[in-house]
Amino acid sequence: VFSGAPRTYLLLLNVYNSAANAGYTLHWGATPIATTSASAIWSGVSDTLYTTTTNWGTCGSTPSCAIDATINNTPNQPTIVAGLPAKSVRNLTINAGARLRIKAGATLSVCGNFANFGTLICEAGSTIQFIGTGLQTIIGTLTGANSFANLIINKPSGSVQLLTNIDVAENFTVANGTSVFNISGRYMKVAGNFTNFNGTATFTGIGSSTVEFNGTINQNFINTNGSILLNRVKMNKTSGKLYLTGANSTMNIDSILTLTTGIIVTRSIPSLEVNMKYYLPASLLGPP
Repeated sequence: VFSGAPRTYLLLLNVYNSAANAGYTLHWGATPIATTSASAIWSGVSDTLYTTTTNWGTCGSTPSCAIDATINNTPNQPTIVAGLPAKSVRNLTINAGARLRIKAGATLSVCGNFANFGTLICEAGSTIQFIGTGLQTIIGTLTGANSFANLIINKPSGSVQLLTNIDVAENFTVANGTSVFNISGRYMKVAGNFTNFNGTATFTGIGSSTVEFNGTINQNFINTNGSILLNRVKMNKTSGKLYLTGANSTMNIDSILTLTTGIIVTRSIPSLEVNMKYYLPASLLGPP
């Protein structure tokens, strides 16, 4: 019996290799010893399914909002498919040489931090949503072939902070007033719709940041409430147009608008505009 701060002990179990001593059972009873692990390490011993318990080491803990996941380079790499059961994770780390594939129609809910140092394959129609409380971070390689498909911020409280540049191959959404997306001065490409719930209250950290619209289809820029302010905006659309959509979707630009190619359409509502803070020629860039 002890009091004070919790302690950590190392328990060594040695099972003799004989018929008389093979195997053992541990009964923790009502002790405070945790019987489930707070983390899971991908082994892929059974198949490639993210939801197969035996693929996550010997502790038998499938990732959830209470369990971290680490994916290492193994012969079978994990795949998340559409349908039940729901797929979630607390902190997710994809290590160098490892790969996570998210199939079309599948959703991964992230309750903690997201780190990709390996390969992330988000098929068209897949979704990664951040749903945890407090601060969540995004770090690693998440551009080009490692881009998100659909990225949703749908939190009851707190913020999601970018610690790296990201590409969103389809739609980006800040879903409600309790979700905050902190772009944190990073570069973000969006190829689908851009939807923000409440102006500068839910889209923050714009200093030194850039949002590039690069989809090849028509895109919608939607700010549901309040007034949104972006730092730098780049139009890089080889086809399709960017439509300001909804009464609060005037695009306010704090620094520079670069018109490489593509058209911004404001005519859906007469009051919609693209407003630039500075009138200097250097604040508007593009071909002559």
